[in-house]
Amino acid sequence: SRRWVAKLVEQRIDPSRLCMAREGVEVWRQKFGLKLEQHPEAYDAGELWVGDHSDFDFFARIMRGGKWRAVRLKLTACRDWRTRLIVGWHISDQGSADTIRCALHHAMTRLSHVPTRVWIDNGKDFASEANTGITKARRRKLIAEGKDWREEFTDENGGLLAMLNIDCHFARPYNHDGKSRLERFFGTMHNEFCREFDSYCGHKPGAVPRHNVPVERLPKIDEVCERFERFIQWYHDRVEHDIEDLRDEEQRTLSPAEAWRTWLATRTIMPAPEAMALLLKRWSHPKAVTQLGIGLDFGTGRRVHYGAGMPELAPYQGKRGAQLHVSYNPEDVSEIYVCDPKWRFLCIAPINDRYGGVDAISRAALREGIRRQRDHEKALKQ
Repeated sequence: SRRWVAKLVEQRIDPSRLCMAREGVEVWRQKFGLKLEQHPEAYDAGELWVGDHSDFDFFARIMRGGKWRAVRLKLTACRDWRTRLIVGWHISDQGSADTIRCALHHAMTRLSHVPTRVWIDNGKDFASEANTGITKARRRKLIAEGKDWREEFTDENGGLLAMLNIDCHFARPYNHDGKSRLERFFGTMHNEFCREFDSYCGHKPGAVPRHNVPVERLPKIDEVCERFERFIQWYHDRVEHDIEDLRDEEQRTLSPAEAWRTWLATRTIMPAPEAMALLLKRWSHPKAVTQLGIGLDFGTGRRVHYGAGMPELAPYQGKRGAQLHVSYNPEDVSEIYVCDPKWRFLCIAPINDRYGGVDAISRAALREGIRRQRDHEKALKQ
């Protein structure tokens, strides 16, 4: 009978082989694969930061389309490896490459410290070209060819992290043990912080609040940020835990805040404010230069152009493969910040006259642009 066959399977076939045949390699690796022990003192305090996203287990409200919408907010956090301190975070309605940079900016400015390396997730938002200087597809291709992508993408063209002298490491895909220290904090956050809200819904996708709370009574994102600040302060000062690697030489249990103050040996030199400001900007895909300048589409259905006739952009106009890195401030799109293909600052390009077309630029402005372009060419020859 079927029942007898199932009983024979359990008796005669090893559970490891059974899992491999039924559920595949990835599930087998999580259940039966060799667990690599992560040494707590492998990195000094402030040397390695681990970053990832996590959804809150409650509903909040944000304004969309002139109406309040119920959403589950997402936390982007960075945690120090040695001291378990939550160094920086950012709360928004969705996790993206922008929230990652905001969390890093919050950590560096709050602690006046820059890590030597970061250990981040393998998702597209973390592995974006703006952060690492290379697309995820290109990185996979180099790895498949047996090449080290870090040797090809050095400090000159390694993205924003390389500009801040931060080495980037990626966790293994679909392996939650790779960032276990940060995942452990997320577990504490779900149990100790999220359950305090009336709109608590649990951690499973598609869950509904345990109480029928109307949208107007849901907390706003500002209220969530204030309560999370108090929760982080309590978490950093908490010593009622049983973590062996947070004990000093006298076997005295330290809080994450005490461990940070005690074990942080040196403080790295902070980058220039201009470089730190780049983390708060929104970066687009590399752009080519046309006769209209650099065109950006902000989702309005009409392309807006910048920097028409600027002498700094003239050497790249019409050239294949000349892709410039462009960033902008979402609150003010009157100008864009342009870097060359090696991530070196090039210029700040103002928006073209109305609707971004050359025809909308006045004749006097066009003559002035041509004159500046000729002067720039003469300077280059000299």
